[in-house]
Amino acid sequence: MKKLIIVVIIFALAMISFLIYSISKSPNENLTSSAISKTEKESEQNPSQNTQSSDTTSSSPASSGGGGGGGGGESGGSDGGSSGGSSSSGGISAAAISPTCTTEQISYSLYKFNKIQTCLNYQDGICTEKKVVCSVNAQNLDYTTSGMFQVNFILKEISTQQIIQQESLQAALSPGQETEFKKTFEITSPDAEKELTCDIFTEKVPTKTVC
Repeated sequence: MKKLIIVVIIFALAMISFLIYSISKSPNENLTSSAISKTEKESEQNPSQNTQSSDTTSSSPASSGGGGGGGGGESGGSDGGSSGGSSSSGGISAAAISPTCTTEQISYSLYKFNKIQTCLNYQDGICTEKKVVCSVNAQNLDYTTSGMFQVNFILKEISTQQIIQQESLQAALSPGQETEFKKTFEITSPDAEKELTCDIFTEKVPTKTVC
């Protein structure tokens, strides 16, 4: 009899424990189900939030393409990038072919160098007065540019290279034109008896702009 009572008590305690466990678990499950249901309802009521997020994601590649274009389009990742690259390439080409102008001397020619010296007076077999004529022909070889040419004449003693006299002459020459520059020096003693020579060179030549 005692054993039966003990079994009944144990069974009763087990039932009580089960009931207590069931009661404590049920509110948590109800709360969880309620939260899930509430989330689903909010999602159904606000479909625009999901759509906005999708638009933002899809717009990212377009922004990336625009960035490529601004950087010169070297990557060419999208249509925007290719368009930007074309514009940048055009700017580089324009800079590469832009003219650089310089100023340079026109073409010309000096020819027919001449020197004629004549003693005009002798005393005891020594020349005391001499005339020296130095000349050169100059031609403007340019087809479009006119300008002023200046030619220098320097009369020197041959043995010492000492300068006896010097003079310059100027003349304007049009394209293709040629002329003779001639200078006459009159020398007296003691230089008249010396052997003399003429150094002739251009001091001034017209220039033009070349691009």
